[in-house]
Amino acid sequence: MCMNQIYSLRELAFPHLVRYIPFTTYPGATDCLRNLSELSCSSNIYSEFFYQLSHICHEIQSLNITFNNVISNGLIQLITVQKNLKYLTFEGFDDLEMVIPLLTKHSTNLMELNLYGHLPIPLSFIADYTNLRELVLSFDRHYGFENFEILQDVSLPRLQILKFSYGGSNQDYLIKFLEWNGKNLEEFTVDGINNDSINLAVAKFCPNLKSLFTVFLKNEIETLKIIFNTCQQLECIRVWCGGEYLPEDVLLKVVANHSPPKFHELKMNYECKGKRLFINWKYQNKDQKNKILPYYEQEDEHEQLNEWLNQEWWIRKRTERLSLLKNRNENERSMDRNEIVRSDELISRSIGLNRRNERFNERLNERRFGDWTDRSISIERRNDLLNEQFNERLVEWTDRSVGQNTNEWSNEPTLRDENDKKLNPKEELESFFTNWTNRVPKKSFSLIFISQNCSITTKLEVKKGSVEVIEKYKELGVIKKFEIIDFYDFEL
Repeated sequence: MCMNQIYSLRELAFPHLVRYIPFTTYPGATDCLRNLSELSCSSNIYSEFFYQLSHICHEIQSLNITFNNVISNGLIQLITVQKNLKYLTFEGFDDLEMVIPLLTKHSTNLMELNLYGHLPIPLSFIADYTNLRELVLSFDRHYGFENFEILQDVSLPRLQILKFSYGGSNQDYLIKFLEWNGKNLEEFTVDGINNDSINLAVAKFCPNLKSLFTVFLKNEIETLKIIFNTCQQLECIRVWCGGEYLPEDVLLKVVANHSPPKFHELKMNYECKGKRLFINWKYQNKDQKNKILPYYEQEDEHEQLNEWLNQEWWIRKRTERLSLLKNRNENERSMDRNEIVRSDELISRSIGLNRRNERFNERLNERRFGDWTDRSISIERRNDLLNEQFNERLVEWTDRSVGQNTNEWSNEPTLRDENDKKLNPKEELESFFTNWTNRVPKKSFSLIFISQNCSITTKLEVKKGSVEVIEKYKELGVIKKFEIIDFYDFEL
């Protein structure tokens, strides 16, 4: 151990997987740890570790604790002895009954409080944090604002950043809270809530907002215009796009024509929804073989999709030409359901996407789009979508989507929306950046795509023409930053 070689350690991360190492007793440990200011650890680390730290470290400013069933008594002691705790993060907790009373001591110093829990906890203690600058509350989607009522009339005069993930049935509490505390807010996040009244409250009570992440349904574009008109300090907005949310083309037009003078960054979230019928996977090899991936996703993004994947619902197809798809029903009746079929011409399969389930991830990695090997395929009826009905939709779709531009095959997947067949991403982007270039005052623009529950690229990204437009305006200095980020790598 090189404790005596480190004059003053400022940051320490100690996960629960680390075995017992009594480094706090090593020569030089006291001097090394005396000025420790940041600690990240698990709640169930052996108590002796925390007891030793509590005798050495009294000036920890940032404490990040991940809860794992057991709360060590030594951790309670460590929190108690701190003199200048400013930044506190609790993750993965079910109950904070033992910890909350200790936080009262730090109410005047605490500037940032982040709570990521499974179950709701009493929130009344937050009312004492009069110097709080940042508040993040993220609970299970089934509970949301269950205990938020007590905070609806609380005033936090220095609060600048407010973030919520998921919300319950009564969002009036949050609106009331914004009425009291919205004036000084610079950043507001409310994810997992589809409520236009909250967005209107933002427009009314948050005039100094600089960054906003919220949900707009596709018929709520006028609300976005109102926010742009009233929140003149707004610099960045993050929204969901496609499906039931804002259409991309409409969003771009509103941003170009209605965003306030300081606005310069747009973050667009994407998520595959069940109502988006199919993905057209077009691929050309030396034999000009067409391979189609029908995609049908259940409304429930978690339970049903995993159940569906576990049952391995595969679609069997035995054909030499796409036109033979129309005769599939008749051919199917003559086949034994357990027959092993080899199909070199076409393999169609359906998968569900849910990254939150580890078991799902393992299966998904084995079943990526590019894996077109011969397989044993079975037919299952699923959620009243009968084989005959599915075949009709598949044939109708393939007639419309496949073979129309046989010289323009692409190995990129294209997401088709029932109401979005004429989307021209290149023209949309060109029009947007042309308008943006002519804005006064001129400001470089940042465009960020955030993809969730979907292994395909976005409609704006997938076309080569879109990339050309983006590269063009990057060279001109109009685009400052362009990124494509996975949802789970993006902070709340």
